[in-house]
Amino acid sequence: MEGKLCIVTKDESPSVRSGDEGILPEDVMEEILLRLTVRHLVRLRCVCKSWCALIDDINFIKRHYRLHSSICKADGDVPGICFRQTFNDFRVYLVSKQNENIPLDLTPDLLCDTAASFTNAPALFNDGITVGIANGVVCFMWGYQNLGMWNPATRDFKVVTPWIYRQTFPRSLQLEMIGFGFDCISNDFKIVRINRCDGGTCIHEVYSLSTDTWKKLREPSPLEVSRSIFQEGYSNGVCYCYSNYDDEVLHSSEASNPLIMSFNFSTEVFEVINYPVNTIGSKAGCEYDWTIAIYRESLALVICWTDLRKAECNYEVCVITESQVGNSGIQKSWQRLFALGPFPLYDGRMNLEQFRSDGDVLFTIGVENGDPKLILYNPLSGTFKNLGTRLFRPYDYVESLFPLSKRRAHLLE
Repeated sequence: MEGKLCIVTKDESPSVRSGDEGILPEDVMEEILLRLTVRHLVRLRCVCKSWCALIDDINFIKRHYRLHSSICKADGDVPGICFRQTFNDFRVYLVSKQNENIPLDLTPDLLCDTAASFTNAPALFNDGITVGIANGVVCFMWGYQNLGMWNPATRDFKVVTPWIYRQTFPRSLQLEMIGFGFDCISNDFKIVRINRCDGGTCIHEVYSLSTDTWKKLREPSPLEVSRSIFQEGYSNGVCYCYSNYDDEVLHSSEASNPLIMSFNFSTEVFEVINYPVNTIGSKAGCEYDWTIAIYRESLALVICWTDLRKAECNYEVCVITESQVGNSGIQKSWQRLFALGPFPLYDGRMNLEQFRSDGDVLFTIGVENGDPKLILYNPLSGTFKNLGTRLFRPYDYVESLFPLSKRRAHLLE
């Protein structure tokens, strides 16, 4: 029997009938809607009240994101968002495995945020920096004081309320660390920020999108952030950055050892993770550096050994593993997974940027020359593919319906 779509009024719930018999069950209809793109779902919100309520429901939004994330991973093609900043230009691109670079226009979304007096819009394009991406939402910072969130799929932009001590200590604070993530327990996007005063005291704050407010952390970190103020990795509601022990907390030879600091956005607690000294040895005549990465949703550490005499570099990859130890809780340890290389030094060292879901590895070259290029490496075939684009570090991106304000995003055209 030929199926057809029922004609309904605005207050009725649309359904699919088989001839004049049976109505498609609501759970089946929900499964169909879950498989649609954000663009289609935003349009379908205006079909009827029941669909609007379903699409706006946080449980539906989370299921939709998890489903599309798993589909992208199964296909081995999780899209990446790349950002390129020049002297007076800030551009955003969506990069797929097929090497299609789709520009995303941030300007109209930024200007439509009428909830805040956003008078310095050009500043974002002059000195905008990406803090991180979580659940399809991008967090920007510009001027080291202003923060904003952007959902490229729903075209929603939110200017973050100024942090607590911005006006109290306008000049005496130095930004030590900033991170962005999603709290899966309270279904909330959060920003963590550490500021250091002139006297050396650190102020730890967390911003909550649901309340649009900042608060001081009850359990501040006993660490000093090193190398970069930005998070170097994010996975499953936890961000990671480089750190060293604060000398005021620990006075020993271990204070100079590299450490990793993590922050859990659900528990709002910092944690110290030791460097895998016993897992990674040393190589005579080689310089080494290490990079935080995410490998299959687990924290990874990439150690790069550079041999200037041979003009080549090698990489060793370790991941963190967890095991239950009696009643004492979870014990974390490092496990060496594999090695990559040797690779010749092209325009300086190759920087490992990302492990792709299909096993490929993204590198950047030419960073030292101010002209970074992305190249894709296939470990199985040992071949490189030049992506032909001058972009900076990519971030995994799966579109989502997560709203950033009480105002729903405008319909996409």
